Amino acid sequence: MMKFKILLVVMLALVYYGATYCILCPEMCKYYSEYYFLKTRRFSIEEERAFLHQAPKEATDYFHKYHFNGSDCHFKILGFVRFDEHGIWSTGNKALLSFMLSQVYASVSLNFDVAPYVNSQNKNLSVEIYLDDRKIDEWTFRYGHKIPQTKIKIAQKYLSSQHPINLIFKIDGASSPKELGFGEENLPLGFALNSLTIIPDN
Repeated sequence: MMKFKILLVVMLALVYYGATYCILCPEMCKYYSEYYFLKTRRFSIEEERAFLHQAPKEATDYFHKYHFNGSDCHFKILGFVRFDEHGIWSTGNKALLSFMLSQVYASVSLNFDVAPYVNSQNKNLSVEIYLDDRKIDEWTFRYGHKIPQTKIKIAQKYLSSQHPINLIFKIDGASSPKELGFGEENLPLGFALNSLTIIPDN
């Protein structure tokens, strides 16, 4: 009987600790749930920190159209996979893209060519875009509707030629083709990045 009481007290303590931790650190609690249990996040927080710690090898140029169809030292990616020569696909509910600007003298527009994974079985996909911790845009894709404009504007005050632009994509609606009955691919796909052109405002 005494052992049972001790076990019950330990279990209650663990439940209390877990609940308190989730209240005080909701983001970390969400991370553990998504990465270890739900498997909706495809990379660990350690991988994300290492990714953000190291800048891309080369700076990008204005007006150049960059295609995400091969290894490119201008960009770093996390949470994307490559299936063919056309582009890269986000997997899971979060993906990161990082690049440098060679110079900053105005606000910029990032003109993305994007293909969402929406179909008759997965009709809606939404993507929130963050610059570090600041939300700067949102894309909403619906099956049977025209793809909305996927241009992101970033004000000059948030830009620097000394620090990388870290874009974080938070995705709601990623699904695997296998889950939907469209093939054997089991990765939850969100959207494909095909190309990017960086245009200064003036």
